[in-house]
Amino acid sequence: MRPLKTFIIYARKDESFKDDLLLHLKGTLIETRHLEVWQDGAILPGEEWEKAIEKQLEAAEIFLVLLSIHSLTSEFIRKKELVKALEKEPDRAHPRAQLFLAE
Repeated sequence: MRPLKTFIIYARKDESFKDDLLLHLKGTLIETRHLEVWQDGAILPGEEWEKAIEKQLEAAEIFLVLLSIHSLTSEFIRKKELVKALEKEPDRAHPRAQLFLAE
């Protein structure tokens, strides 16, 4: 079984929550190769960040969304990342986007 391409949607101000989530996933679903996780920390210096994000959004099969006041007030997250995640949600009974609250 190949790992599912996973995209983490989060606001920069919630980076510590994203890091905690990655830590938990590394010890479980990443290590067992169930998930292949991408987050914007993987963007290379000099790489066009918006194109890199759009490419990974398109490739993603699962979206992990860290919800907070920061992410909900981010225009890029609301108008680009969440829109793409919801567009790729054909089966409401088996959602591909999982929500996590960042406090």
